[in-house]
Amino acid sequence: MNAGGPYRATGESIDTHPCPEWFVDAKFGIFIDWGPWSVASYCPYVKGERLYPDWYEHRCRPGSRDYDYHALNWGEDFVSDDFIDLFLGKRFDARALAQTFDSCGAKYVVPFLKHHGGFCLWNSSWTFRDSYDRGARRDFAAEISKACKAHGLKLGFYDSLQGEWEYPVLADDGSIKMYVENNEYVDYDPYFERVASGKVAVRDVFRECMVPQAVEFIDKYDPDILWFDYDWTIPATKCGVYDVAAYFYNRNEGRKEVAVNDRYGLLEPEEDGVRVQKVRSVGQNWCRTVRGDFFTDEWGDTAECIDPASWHAWESCSGISKSYGNHWMEQYDPSMVMTDKEFIIHFMDIVSRGGNLLLHLSMQEKHRCPT
Repeated sequence: MNAGGPYRATGESIDTHPCPEWFVDAKFGIFIDWGPWSVASYCPYVKGERLYPDWYEHRCRPGSRDYDYHALNWGEDFVSDDFIDLFLGKRFDARALAQTFDSCGAKYVVPFLKHHGGFCLWNSSWTFRDSYDRGARRDFAAEISKACKAHGLKLGFYDSLQGEWEYPVLADDGSIKMYVENNEYVDYDPYFERVASGKVAVRDVFRECMVPQAVEFIDKYDPDILWFDYDWTIPATKCGVYDVAAYFYNRNEGRKEVAVNDRYGLLEPEEDGVRVQKVRSVGQNWCRTVRGDFFTDEWGDTAECIDPASWHAWESCSGISKSYGNHWMEQYDPSMVMTDKEFIIHFMDIVSRGGNLLLHLSMQEKHRCPT
């Protein structure tokens, strides 16, 4: 596809793709933050700070900041992958959600279809770590895709392509290593069987799993948006993300207009031809606000790099609270959630500066911490 199409798997070629007019006009989308972490629905509460309950699976391990809470409420023998078989989605109704999104004026929907733990909300042939083989035994992506199309909503594919918290890798000597976050490889430990269950060992994590898995989703569900994440660890040139974006563009050339965000990864030192920005929250040379059909801002982490004088399509992914992922404590503390007036001002501010609001929707599973 990439050999015969107009787009090549390079940053320079990717940069020539225009942002669709439908995205610029949309102004409002829905971000569905829902997965096995929604069972626990928790992270330590620090007033005024952004909270990430959707990282609970990674932070409930010995030595991590959530472990004392986890051991007290779930037990020391309960590990992160045990949440997978409690993630059943019995109350999940894609048709009702799509109808609600449509009635409130949303134009596109981006579900968390593969977060950083590698759990897929579709029937993936590249892993057994998915909602079809485990837990719910349902293809949630198929349900969401069908419902969105019925209501004329554009579908986004949220994909943690840059890396996962851990993945088994076959070394040249035949042993198994574990690829872990930040592009490191460590010796195998039996503990990984309980935090990386269902993953099939490969020699090249990106070329033999993450890239073909993303292509599989594109072919099966025909999304309109690729929404990459986990982009602060690896150069974009090393993980195949340009290959996926070029494939997405080439496959849809002449069919329909599609869009890709700016979370490609880190810029290589030799990429001197692009405008390099320092992002305040991380301080590294991200592709954010440099490369992408639209730029992304997450509670102001790139707002200072979005230049009104040289406007580029952009969106703010934020919610009415500062929690990414459902947080069960919010129902007991109204100060954690915006008032109606605060939300309207927030929305108006984004649109007035030429952006879209990707409103963060977090859903809770009925199994939550007993406290």
